[in-house]
Amino acid sequence: MSDTSVSLPNPTRHPLEQIEASGAERLCWNDTGIYGLRTCPHLDALVHCHHCPAYKEAVPRLLDRPLSESYRQEWALHYSRAKTLAATTNNSAVLFRICGEWFGLPTRVIQEVSEPRRIHSLPHRKSAVLLGLINLRGELFTCVSVGQLLTVAGAGSEELEPGDGKRLVVMNLGPERYAFPASEVQGVFRFHSLALRPPPASARSPASACAQGVLDWKGSTVGLLNPDSLFAALGSQLA
Repeated sequence: MSDTSVSLPNPTRHPLEQIEASGAERLCWNDTGIYGLRTCPHLDALVHCHHCPAYKEAVPRLLDRPLSESYRQEWALHYSRAKTLAATTNNSAVLFRICGEWFGLPTRVIQEVSEPRRIHSLPHRKSAVLLGLINLRGELFTCVSVGQLLTVAGAGSEELEPGDGKRLVVMNLGPERYAFPASEVQGVFRFHSLALRPPPASARSPASACAQGVLDWKGSTVGLLNPDSLFAALGSQLA
């Protein structure tokens, strides 16, 4: 067999078919055999070229042939390239809007997203963050204003007004459970941890104190909230 260069293996082609591609002699199975015209007089008896001695003899000839210098160089170049690992979306968050600002919470703390419910106000409430109680399928939940807690412009009265797209989000962290109204809930957003940027160092708002980081989503900036910080801030407001 001539010592000609061969291209890198192509997984979509039969391995032995590459002998011919490498510049070697014409192979009968590609001409008159199973991969060709199928006019070989022995094909009916053998059913497939795999059973033919000529086919079997090609395997050691392929493996024992001397490697050309260009072949070695091609594979050396192939293995010397740095591997690039695809970024996997190993995190997910539920995105929601309160007035004009977008936020996200890790999916693991979101229990339910439902249609708005009537909020039963509580007498002598001390904090604007506490909106009241809601009844969800016979179970009472404390309803809070996440917008008020994070000092979102327009939060409070706007959260209580009816409107298309408004939702009630129920979140839980261990034994603590709260419901809060949202102007809109987008759904689950999957992202890689490398896509999460730190919040601006200059920010000193309550929202930044509860922020885990910042995400870019469809041209908008989303503040990903830290559940531990958010629940702690709610607890301090309702104590």
